Amino acid sequence: MTANPPKHKRRLMLDLVYTSPRWTQRRAITALLRQAGDAVLAAHPDMTRSRYQASVMLGDDAEMRRLNAQFRNKDKATNVLSFPSGQPDEEQTIKGHDTLFLGDIAIGFETVVMEAGRDGKSVEHHLAHLLVHGLLHLIGYDHLVPEEADEMEALEVEILAALDIPDPYSEFELVPHPPIDA
Repeated sequence: MTANPPKHKRRLMLDLVYTSPRWTQRRAITALLRQAGDAVLAAHPDMTRSRYQASVMLGDDAEMRRLNAQFRNKDKATNVLSFPSGQPDEEQTIKGHDTLFLGDIAIGFETVVMEAGRDGKSVEHHLAHLLVHGLLHLIGYDHLVPEEADEMEALEVEILAALDIPDPYSEFELVPHPPIDA
């Protein structure tokens, strides 16, 4: 009797960069974000590579305001920004590996904490939701029009439910936003 070969597990590697000292509990945050990232990958069986990678900056509102002004022409802090690599698959592949680089995500501390408090959510649940939202942007989802917003929102809810995180939209609606260059 021969043993079944082990299944090759797909993995999302997150390069977490803490640029603000306000992000304490880094070990717990790292574990939470890695779990949320793996849940995004699990929801996409069509992503067949063995490894994917994304960079995540956990900064403060000053950094988020600077990035938002530079890349979206909006001079205000925001909770999450996503920067897809925008390269064809073969150019995104990290040399010598089957790892596909998806892009970068930035998350701002003060806005995350303020929104969680305002909406009656835990900071941890809101942070996981923002990472899921950002990762979905990196792999091609958007909410520019209502149909896209509905699809993205439903997928976020499904992924978060797999993490035992309540529906973050139970009282809110994802609002379509205009393209950056509009």
